[in-house]
Amino acid sequence: MTTLSILGGLGHVGLPLGLVLQSLGHRVNLIDTSKERMAAVRRGEMPFLELGALELLRQQTPRIFDAGLSEANLAVRESDAVIVTLGTPLDEYQNPRLDAV
Repeated sequence: MTTLSILGGLGHVGLPLGLVLQSLGHRVNLIDTSKERMAAVRRGEMPFLELGALELLRQQTPRIFDAGLSEANLAVRESDAVIVTLGTPLDEYQNPRLDAV
């Protein structure tokens, strides 16, 4: 079994990706800074609309870590692979802002 850590794991890319990878048998650590999203996912709620994701979330319990805590650091070090997702907010003209990159 492969262990994967997804940084930004509760965002629009990280959470659905993590749920799919976990449904395929991988051990997935979702690491994020959003306490609101952590609370929602732990309650079994999707923090945003993503077709099919709620069903996957209800079938499995993802491992969630707060990025600011040492447990997240340990989870990353024990991973076979690390996936980093970056938010791409839009400017007032709907162009991607690449500041995070």
